Amino acid sequence: MSRRIAMDNCPNFRQLGGYQSRSGGTVKHNLLFRSGSLAELSDSDLQRLADLNLSIIIDFRRDSEVQQNPYRLPANLADKQKQLTVAPGSLAAAFEKGCATHAAQYMVDVNRTLALEHRDAFSDFLHEALNVENGGLLFHCNAGKDRTGIAAALILMALDIPREQIIGDYLLTGEYFVPEEQAPTVLQRLKDFDDDIDIEKGSAMEALLPLMSVRREYIQSALDAVDTVYGNESNYLSEALNFDSKKQQALRVKYLD
Repeated sequence: MSRRIAMDNCPNFRQLGGYQSRSGGTVKHNLLFRSGSLAELSDSDLQRLADLNLSIIIDFRRDSEVQQNPYRLPANLADKQKQLTVAPGSLAAAFEKGCATHAAQYMVDVNRTLALEHRDAFSDFLHEALNVENGGLLFHCNAGKDRTGIAAALILMALDIPREQIIGDYLLTGEYFVPEEQAPTVLQRLKDFDDDIDIEKGSAMEALLPLMSVRREYIQSALDAVDTVYGNESNYLSEALNFDSKKQQALRVKYLD
């Protein structure tokens, strides 16, 4: 089954329906959506977005990213967006050595940081998901890969989806967001965002590809951090994200068949 929602200018737009929970429930279709940037949607994309019956759009981008790449929304969604900023580290730092090995380690570190140091934003995200009424939820960042990938992992975690399915959802980005195809546009966008990134260096592309990729070790670093610091997923949700077992059960009632 393809999870992808066909869009002209947003390749990594998909839904989370169909994953099987440990208790036997199935995530409902067409309620939980994840994507990359919405800044370049075509008119046809805007109509497709309007037709999804969304109640809220969560944007994890920084203020500077929002300013550099604002987006328009269909009239029925104009007042349904909420920014929950997640800003994990300096992009310039990922390029400072201009090598793939350094960039890959940067991504491992970033994903660990996302899980451990951005608890307030991800707690707010889970509570927004719990409070949705009469429609679906879309959450996104720029590429729809790491910040969005961690958010997807956390909501699937709260829905009691087994870890291998969580990892599989993260890796699915690699089928829809192909680094080699997206790299030139993304590199220029990063330069516009941060003047400290030197895109003239021949090594910039070498460093960029690991940043744009999804690798098991990236998401694994976040999940390992959860286990190491909190012992298990339930403790993490309750203690780090203020999302206790009662809230987890309510979320399952809402989103599982």
